[in-house]
Amino acid sequence: MAVQLGPVTLDHLTDVRVRDRARVARHAVPALAGDLVQQLGRSSVELSLTGSFFGPDAATQLAALREAFRSEQQLDLLADSAADGYVANVVLTSLDVSQQAGHVDRFDYRIELVEYVRPPAPAPLDALQGIDQGLAQEAAGYIDDVQDGLAQVSQLVALTQIAGFGDPTAKAPAMVTNYEEAGGGSTEPATAIRDLLSSEG
Repeated sequence: MAVQLGPVTLDHLTDVRVRDRARVARHAVPALAGDLVQQLGRSSVELSLTGSFFGPDAATQLAALREAFRSEQQLDLLADSAADGYVANVVLTSLDVSQQAGHVDRFDYRIELVEYVRPPAPAPLDALQGIDQGLAQEAAGYIDDVQDGLAQVSQLVALTQIAGFGDPTAKAPAMVTNYEEAGGGSTEPATAIRDLLSSEG
């Protein structure tokens, strides 16, 4: 079986192992015979490859494998067996190398691989995305009503700043004068009222 791991060709494999695992959550339910099992998808596929580099290019091939391991990058994995192809992205998680005495041009290795799954795209930052458009428009109309109400209150506050608008006694002296002119000079009742209002102020 020929395996291409990124830029490295693994020609002489002696052992290939693949581990597939399902993720499940087991919940103990009182009075239930057995567990309530919840399926949570699967874990990344794990691979273990054992093989050898030998011949004049053995050291060069080993150096390429070490460089692929130290790059800490995902690699393309292409395995061809019985005319069936398997292509995936993997990450090298371990590399073990051994050399027997007297075999200068032979290196035995064992590598561990984990399937690489591309992370999902980041969530959009638009806070209003996913909110019903009718609800958003209703909220915007409510804000407009609040702003209109505040504007009307501001206008009322401005009216109260006009001299004499909020003071009912401000026109009392003029009323007494008008009363005196109309009553032929008699101002006792109006004067009493003026004095009463003045004392209240």
